[in-house]
Amino acid sequence: MPYPKHLPTNLRRHWREPWRWRARRSKKFRVWLGQNGYLTPHFTKQEAKCHDGTRVPRRLLGNARKHAFNLERLRHALGDKPIPILSWYRTPGYNRKVGGVSQSKHKDALATDHPVEWVRKFS
Repeated sequence: MPYPKHLPTNLRRHWREPWRWRARRSKKFRVWLGQNGYLTPHFTKQEAKCHDGTRVPRRLLGNARKHAFNLERLRHALGDKPIPILSWYRTPGYNRKVGGVSQSKHKDALATDHPVEWVRKFS
């Protein structure tokens, strides 16, 4: 995956290997990602927002980033293939609208839904 043009040289290894704990723990990398619209190299803040248009609240961005780094590890384990995401964060109202359970991890930005066809490839 090519680097963004303005990615500092010292962060390129983290970009290239986001599944490694070193990337997850790098505060400079996390700050750079956040300032540039990313949660991790393969997952953006835009992708994580609710389908009603609500962005992930600032207080939950750490959760969304944690989940994105977990998805990076899964992505790598599956051969570095893209992971399609149908939904990520849900506001409480949107969660009720779609019939989500009251304790859904989507409301904490800690869950994603994926297409059934994609999931079935691994079962």
